[in-house]
Amino acid sequence: RDFCLSRGLGDVYKRQPLISVPYEDEDPEDDDRAQFLRRHQEVEELDNEVDFMNSIISSRDEEIKTIHGQMIEINDIMKDLSKLVYEQGDMIDNIEANIEDTHQNAITAVREVTAASKYQQSGRKKLCIIAIIFLVIAVVIILVVVAVKVI
Repeated sequence: RDFCLSRGLGDVYKRQPLISVPYEDEDPEDDDRAQFLRRHQEVEELDNEVDFMNSIISSRDEEIKTIHGQMIEINDIMKDLSKLVYEQGDMIDNIEANIEDTHQNAITAVREVTAASKYQQSGRKKLCIIAIIFLVIAVVIILVVVAVKVI
């Protein structure tokens, strides 16, 4: 009963039979009539109960349809999520490959910078030696020119 009242089906549950039952102290013809009325009342009560059960069934049917719709939505969400996870798996694989390539490139770059630094340092030494040689040659030429003028 509480279930019906909470579902708004109180009208069905509260229906009363339209025929009243007569008292027992009436004559036998009235007994037949009373028995008929009791049976009629029982039939009406059963009809009310059938209506009540049909209301419960239709209410549950609607709830089942709602749940079915929600399950379809959840299924669609799960399919979308699965697709995203699959796509992100490819992206993660690509990111991992890029990280490995970057690591190798960084190692190669360190080697090349080290080699370039050595070349630059040796180039400076060579430049300094060449500058000293030119300076010595220049001093010798100046001394020869000064000595030739003096002679």
